[in-house]
Amino acid sequence: MASTVKCPFCAEEVLKEAKKCKHCGEFLDEQLRVSRTAPDGTAAVLDAIVPGLGDIKQGNIGKGISSGLAIGLGYFFFIVPGIILHLRHLKQVRNNPLIQARRAAMTPAQKEGEKARQAQTQNQKVRLLLALLIILVVTIVGIVVFAILTNQVLR
Repeated sequence: MASTVKCPFCAEEVLKEAKKCKHCGEFLDEQLRVSRTAPDGTAAVLDAIVPGLGDIKQGNIGKGISSGLAIGLGYFFFIVPGIILHLRHLKQVRNNPLIQARRAAMTPAQKEGEKARQAQTQNQKVRLLLALLIILVVTIVGIVVFAILTNQVLR
């Protein structure tokens, strides 16, 4: 009969020769535990691509999700207001008296062309804001999915 010991992490009985606890998933061998948590550079690359993924890979799932969300929100609250301010500036430029005088001197065909350009610009603004929103949502979903997958693989 094989001898057993208690797991130091969950106190369940495991085989003395076991390298990993079958109950809690923790590594019982100190060398394996250190090698599994030692940074290998992958975490840094993941963090460079999507903030928070490096922490999630190293097992800090809560920290990875929270830092990813914080950085994502930071981008959202700095980039989106910058775009909005830029668009407001363009509106002010459009209302400039010199531009108004130029518009007054336009022929009807030129005015139609100007209206078409303005409509196109408005559509571009909407598409840009929608693209930023999609990027933010995809980033958050990617972090959550990666956290779930990583958590299942590590156990």
